[in-house]
Amino acid sequence: MATWRPARIPADLARDMILNGWDEEPIGGIDSESDISDVEDPDYCPPGHVRPSGNQPAPAEQDQSDTEESSESSEEEMDIVSNRMSRKGSYWAELPPTQAKTPSHNLLRSRSGPAPGFSTVSPIDAWKLFITDSILEEVLRCTNMEGRRVATNRKRVEKASKEELMAFIGLTILAGSEKNWDVPIRVLFGSPLHNPMYKATMSIGRFEDIRRLLRFDDKRTRASRLETDHMTAFRYIWDLFLVNCRQKFIPSDCVTVDEQLVPFRGRTKFLVVYAKQACQVRHKDILGL
Repeated sequence: MATWRPARIPADLARDMILNGWDEEPIGGIDSESDISDVEDPDYCPPGHVRPSGNQPAPAEQDQSDTEESSESSEEEMDIVSNRMSRKGSYWAELPPTQAKTPSHNLLRSRSGPAPGFSTVSPIDAWKLFITDSILEEVLRCTNMEGRRVATNRKRVEKASKEELMAFIGLTILAGSEKNWDVPIRVLFGSPLHNPMYKATMSIGRFEDIRRLLRFDDKRTRASRLETDHMTAFRYIWDLFLVNCRQKFIPSDCVTVDEQLVPFRGRTKFLVVYAKQACQVRHKDILGL
């Protein structure tokens, strides 16, 4: 391999160069490869720098392309977010949220189901946890009070007993389970095509008397209480039922609060009217399931 050596300069020329300074013009007559400057070499790369490849764009062009790519990616991300956003503002993610420690106030420290000290073996046991004797006695008291009020104007009405009230409630639940809520009472008790349990439990006349006289409050003082509470006809029984629910049942962590519209033909001040429904007047209940 040939070795490059610098050309020799005469002594008088070197002395003139030192005394007069370096001339910018190239030295004529020097046959060497030093005529080509390293700075003018397009392939020259200073030490410590990386030589760019032939297909790599210039730094300014590269910055501009990076800006365009970032703007395009941000637009794509906005499109994805808009596609995952529902009309009500809920965001649906493809991946589940990161698992975090449950806050202490959300920890369930007791088993769901019947509260400690209460157990259920049969459906009647669960019924008695919520519909206690105090509730039944209050309903009997108000019902018999209404019977005495009616008897003074027309005829004598026999006093209802706890067994008759339980039988009436049982037949009402039976009619609902068989979807006979819109069937006339006389058809349920008289038609041979229906369940014979209705006629075997009580007479149709006694069933109609209890249904007509059934009350949950004292009607004589209802007018004064109705000024402040539209649910006063059922308020006391409802409060007793809620107390039993809190004391005797522990809900689990999977509880859904929703509303239910029940068809109702009575006269109350808290009805919801739906013109598009077949049954226009409905009673609105808030349920926790």
